Amino acid sequence: MLPLVSVILPCYNTENHIESALRSIMQQDYPNLEIIVIDDRSSDSSWEIIQALALEDTRILAVRNEENLRLIKTLNKGIQLSRGQYIARMDADDMSDPARIGKQVAYLEQDRDVDMVATCATYISEKGFSLGRLNFHGCYDAVSAAFVTIFECPFLHPSIVIKGELLRNVGYPDQPATYHIEDYALWMQLIRAGHRLEIIPERLMSYRVSYQGVSQSNSELQFSRGLHMATQYFYDILGIHPNVLWFTILRQGADKIQSLDELVASIHYLEEVANQYISTYSRDEKCSRSIRAWCNERILRVLWLSSVRSKLSASSKLYVVFLLLPKYFFRSFHLGRLKNIYFHFQFMAKRRIFK
Repeated sequence: MLPLVSVILPCYNTENHIESALRSIMQQDYPNLEIIVIDDRSSDSSWEIIQALALEDTRILAVRNEENLRLIKTLNKGIQLSRGQYIARMDADDMSDPARIGKQVAYLEQDRDVDMVATCATYISEKGFSLGRLNFHGCYDAVSAAFVTIFECPFLHPSIVIKGELLRNVGYPDQPATYHIEDYALWMQLIRAGHRLEIIPERLMSYRVSYQGVSQSNSELQFSRGLHMATQYFYDILGIHPNVLWFTILRQGADKIQSLDELVASIHYLEEVANQYISTYSRDEKCSRSIRAWCNERILRVLWLSSVRSKLSASSKLYVVFLLLPKYFFRSFHLGRLKNIYFHFQFMAKRRIFK
């Protein structure tokens, strides 16, 4: 018997995309699913679409909240309704590859020590244009992904499959400090507790970028709350308090840079943090290389943002562009890094064209 997978799909006013999202789950190669779709009192036709699809597929459990509970309470409600050995997440405006859940379950069944597995994805615009790839940062094993978590969320939330009993025991944290970053807070909590969270380096989802989405409209709140949580996570992982200014810059707070000295100091700080983390946690050469490669790419991104968004003087920006950027670009140069940089700029360009 294939293990039962409970797919939790919350929905709120996504009438334009809910059918394609739900059908992408209905058409999975993996058959043993229960599909829990919870409508959070949509004011558009989302609920009618969900009801119609539920008549086509008996695996769909269609639920409508009596009042608007918002995302965290809706997710926790879905978790408590679930019965599966594994729980999969899905968002109402994304699409899953037909092989997605089958590959994730096979990964978890092959290595029972892994507690959660996410995937990579393809960015798509509101109208479905391909914008590039997402989550190809190279840190896919549990140790390197835990390092990346210090600086950003490496796991694509709607792509995860996690052990059901684990998620039913912990749930998503529901406090004001975790609103809009509930997934990031949960990953930190699980990593601290010793759970292994990993990533399949395949694009098994299409992830929709919306200018009206929760992430876009709450980006400043996400940054400040994420910084606060990551500061504590940094201390828990490494046993030292981070330098708040340098840490903020490295988490892509380029607008906080006041001088070239601060920029250079933050870069050296990242290298020191990586060395300490590797000496503490990584005994695998491949894992260590992936962490160092990620650090070099983060440095390149910080340098580029500092040249276009910071308060540096014109002469300092020229120094960054003509001296620092080439130095770190060619350090440990490899084709994979060039591809990542190319796809990043490709995404930024396409995002402006195909809204």
